[in-house]
Amino acid sequence: MIKKIYTTNLKPGMYVIESGLSKNDNPHIYSKEGEIENTSQIQDIISAGYLDVFIDSNKGSYFKSNPSEKVPIIEEYETLSVSKHKIESGGRSFDSMGAHIEEAELVYKNSLDYVKDLVDSLKFKKKIDFSKSEECINDIFSHINNNIDSLLFISKLKKHDTYTYTHNLNVSIFSIAFASAIGLGEDNIKIIGLSGLFHDIGKLYINEDILNKPDKLTAKEFEEIKKHPTLGFNILQKDKNAATEVCKAAHEHHEKHSGGGYPQSISYKKISTYASLISIIDVFDALTSNRSYKRKIDLHKALGIIFNLKGTSFYPALVDKFIKFLGIYPVGSIVLLSSGEKAIVTEQNSANLLRPKIRIVMDKNNHYQKVIDLDLVNERTEGADKLDISECLSPENCRINISDFLR
Repeated sequence: MIKKIYTTNLKPGMYVIESGLSKNDNPHIYSKEGEIENTSQIQDIISAGYLDVFIDSNKGSYFKSNPSEKVPIIEEYETLSVSKHKIESGGRSFDSMGAHIEEAELVYKNSLDYVKDLVDSLKFKKKIDFSKSEECINDIFSHINNNIDSLLFISKLKKHDTYTYTHNLNVSIFSIAFASAIGLGEDNIKIIGLSGLFHDIGKLYINEDILNKPDKLTAKEFEEIKKHPTLGFNILQKDKNAATEVCKAAHEHHEKHSGGGYPQSISYKKISTYASLISIIDVFDALTSNRSYKRKIDLHKALGIIFNLKGTSFYPALVDKFIKFLGIYPVGSIVLLSSGEKAIVTEQNSANLLRPKIRIVMDKNNHYQKVIDLDLVNERTEGADKLDISECLSPENCRINISDFLR
């Protein structure tokens, strides 16, 4: 039997098999065939950034010595005829999500209504109704299965109300979309979605004056903030319906890959994979949302900050996957071209993330023009007339309503 497991669950004596998957598209899968010899080899594999591995339970000494041992699995196969999961940054287009926008808005509205009810009930220390939480996650998962970008578009490029509500929902949406893109199984994706939904519930028991303070926090106030992962963990673990990984994500999403995070100051060897994934998206949503103490930054700049934190704050392989998933210039971004024109990114080019497909909507004098669709991989790639992206722009600052240009 072939089992796909997390590298953190590897044991000496397990037999790794060659997956046959492209290393370029699947750099997080460890694929050197042979029996794992010792724990040092496992630590080297994890340190190199590998997340998943395929093992054959009929080979190697581990399962012969431990025939009844149950290892947490991601997926299981009779033979390795697995779907070759590949993050397709190309092929997901701005226009293809247009047909799904109305449905996405309804899913987002209904989910946000649920999150508001959830938050309000938790403030009064009522028991969590996980069946309703799962219904919310199922709706999000179903929509993302139909069109992965429309809910992402709604969550980041529309204005919504209270950050407390939208942040938990946005982290859940992005976590489900990202987990789907890297090929996790449906059950795991839904647990990750729940992890995103509940990762910050400990903040409900932190003084709101501290959470919403527009000025820099004092050392004492920051110590209060640092209590929220433990508060959330304690609430969740008391509920028998809360999955272990959901509890861990709440507890560990502020831990750092290299150590030094809070509340436990553990490193990647002990941080759960789900928490590692949630931590990236938690920061991404925080950077790209307006807060009481800072203005949001554009998606492109946020990805740059996250890239610079890989290996210290974040799991390197997951960061690379996340950037490839969204694209260096995410679909729906507004960009300033070297010509002075302004354009909307309409589709990624997998072969060159720096040169996506674009829709030019405004001339260099800031006047709307007849739209022109270009593929920067093929258009004006060299010489004096070369066309490049100079920078990402905020929709609010350049008076472009992105929805107007959906087809």
